[in-house]
Amino acid sequence: PFWLKTKVLEGQTAPSRAYDDPVEGRAAELVAQRAQPVLTHHSLPMRQYMDEQIVPILLPALNAVAAERPADPVEWLAYYLLKNNPHTQAA
Repeated sequence: PFWLKTKVLEGQTAPSRAYDDPVEGRAAELVAQRAQPVLTHHSLPMRQYMDEQIVPILLPALNAVAAERPADPVEWLAYYLLKNNPHTQAA
């Protein structure tokens, strides 16, 4: 099959044929093994940023507003988020 790039012969693997040019293949392997920079919250993909920074704070707030059902849910939610902000220091 085309996706099989190595063959096992008596416990050894044959050289990969993923690249016709072995020099190009080795260069690609070195690039893949290079250390990647650590992602900051500004460089995270949107889904990962939301899952790590927004959802853990917003989901409990939305559950609370759904349980409370206040007359002005937006104002209530804003107050809840300010009161329960994990990034502020307790006085």
